[in-house]
Amino acid sequence: MRFAFGAGGTGGHIFPAISIALALENSLTGTQAEHLNSRAKRHDYWFIGNAKSLEQRLAREHGFPFRPVYVAKLYRKLCFSNLYLPFVLVGSTISCICMFLRKRFDAVICTGSYVSGPVALAAIMTHTPLYFHESNAYPGLTTRLLARFTVRVFTAWNRSTIRIPHSCLVGVPLMPITNPPEIDMTKLGLDPDKPKLLVLGGSQGSLRINECISECVDDILSMGFEIIWQAGSLTLDQFKTKHSTTPGVYLFSFSSSIHSFYHKAEIAITRAGAMTIAELVYHKIPAVLIPLPTSAENHQYYNAKSQRDNGMALLVQQNELNKSSLLAAIKTLKEKHCAFKNSLEHQEPNTASAKIANIILTDLGAKDQNPPQSINPINPNRGITC
Repeated sequence: MRFAFGAGGTGGHIFPAISIALALENSLTGTQAEHLNSRAKRHDYWFIGNAKSLEQRLAREHGFPFRPVYVAKLYRKLCFSNLYLPFVLVGSTISCICMFLRKRFDAVICTGSYVSGPVALAAIMTHTPLYFHESNAYPGLTTRLLARFTVRVFTAWNRSTIRIPHSCLVGVPLMPITNPPEIDMTKLGLDPDKPKLLVLGGSQGSLRINECISECVDDILSMGFEIIWQAGSLTLDQFKTKHSTTPGVYLFSFSSSIHSFYHKAEIAITRAGAMTIAELVYHKIPAVLIPLPTSAENHQYYNAKSQRDNGMALLVQQNELNKSSLLAAIKTLKEKHCAFKNSLEHQEPNTASAKIANIILTDLGAKDQNPPQSINPINPNRGITC
């Protein structure tokens, strides 16, 4: 069977698509490297997105063919680039239609972001079965506009499920996570026996979070924590100059060992992207979630609110973020750590990728394709499931 994926912009949209493709392939029996080297494809997959983009690099890294089309982003403010967006959308949609007529895909799977727009429109116009996965608690613009044309919309939150017709709650598909390698904390200047507080602001970093953490370093250390701090590429030098010699603080920009850091963390301070939250739940880490206020439709706020309402995290909005509010949240997580941990431990294992693959293959009359088994023991959500 042939599948096309519309996914791009950020890892939070791209990795779920890759995870679904891997689940459809049903060969997850070893490490990810073994999957890539030994997989004898029983299906044909094509990823579609912008050229020289993150989606192109990640798709090709995982062994999937990639078709570049030029897709422009819609900015939610007055912006000159929005003037030529309709022309770009028409051109990219026509390009996708031509590809679909030539490849004759059995299904198209979109995981959100502006990249999904022309891919989904082409699927609708060529009468190709269309599926969406919506990771955020507040559905994105593309999902809201085109959901009624889909066979199904797979969702990750109860809040989004009730907003979308014929939707199906499955969770956030994650890439297969193996046991992370042990990291020698002493080589990072840290004490292996002390509890760790993990700060994640993304690969580029969050200036506002970093500034607040910088103010709180001494107080956090006095609580007994050591700090593993992803300062990000844009602001690392600024904060490394101030804290690189502080005992109990390890700063970095980006690390391929991030799951090893998750494994060591007692609590975390992060943004509230759906993928980040899913990984926090996987590793059972209570967190202070600080939503990005400029996220589309303020979706990170709704992600964080759902986690707070279910007793797995605290929510601090950025306009309320200061030394006092952050230290109070950290103190609450420390004092009520067992209660937060208990809520996380009681989440049912998620089989999001496997469920999605199973449902799609069943919808297409391919149930005898031996649907994949669970690959991701994670469920950041509650409620009705498919």
